[in-house]
Amino acid sequence: MLYAKTLFAALLAAAVLVQAEPTQTTPVSINPHGIALKPVPQKRDAVADAPSPSVELTNAQRLARGLPLRKPSRQSKKSRQARQAAPSACPSTAYSGIVQVTDADTGAGLGYLPSTLNLFAEYGVTPSAEGALRVAFSAASCAGAASQLDILTTNGAADFPYLGLISGFANAGTQGDLGAGSYNYAYFGSVTQTPAGSPPVTAPNSYSVATGVPEVVESAVWTYDAASGSISAQWVNTDGSVVATDLLYSASDNTIVAAGDVASFRSRFGSAGTFPRLTLRLVPDGGAY
Repeated sequence: MLYAKTLFAALLAAAVLVQAEPTQTTPVSINPHGIALKPVPQKRDAVADAPSPSVELTNAQRLARGLPLRKPSRQSKKSRQARQAAPSACPSTAYSGIVQVTDADTGAGLGYLPSTLNLFAEYGVTPSAEGALRVAFSAASCAGAASQLDILTTNGAADFPYLGLISGFANAGTQGDLGAGSYNYAYFGSVTQTPAGSPPVTAPNSYSVATGVPEVVESAVWTYDAASGSISAQWVNTDGSVVATDLLYSASDNTIVAAGDVASFRSRFGSAGTFPRLTLRLVPDGGAY
């Protein structure tokens, strides 16, 4: 009997010690596992992608498709006088080039946004400029930093011409809201155009085609600073609030994501080592900043 009591006490003490030890948490994956993935077609030749002549494009859209800029239209004297009477307060400038990716904390160059999507049809990083994604957009030339921009891609996914943000698979809730205290995130991917200033909408995108998982998206999320060439992203929540995001990179997935709260995101999915912060900068055609 004494032996049995002693053994029971020892087992009870061991159980208490086990319960007192902190449990080791395993980071959650940002992508789904165990699903069949479908390839997403790359964009065809830019000339083949050109729309019919009846569709008029902006100069940024023409650059994105490898087309020459529009010729200045001839106007009557009356129309010229009307235009001169009401000059544009802030004319737009067309930009095109590739996007350089840098570690925000160390300043080390990581490469460029790639023209090729990863297996989940998300954008990551390529080390060579030769494999870089080509982009084009228009931004107000007199603004310090123009926001809510759409960025067209020349050589990205064939069916989704805009670089955009796609709500993350492992997000809490179904709406994809980002912000303080939330680990939610959004992938860099190819999307169809959504209205500027709009909350996320259900629209065709590269990730959902590849995975079969429907996710909401936004296209007009980009901010461009013409003085530095920097590109950043803002997400519009379902209540209309605009959230500045940090960009993070997962080398294991070769995926870039945008998060509203870096600390919350890393505590859920990894660490500073596995998800370093990034900065993006446009390397324009014909030169660098």
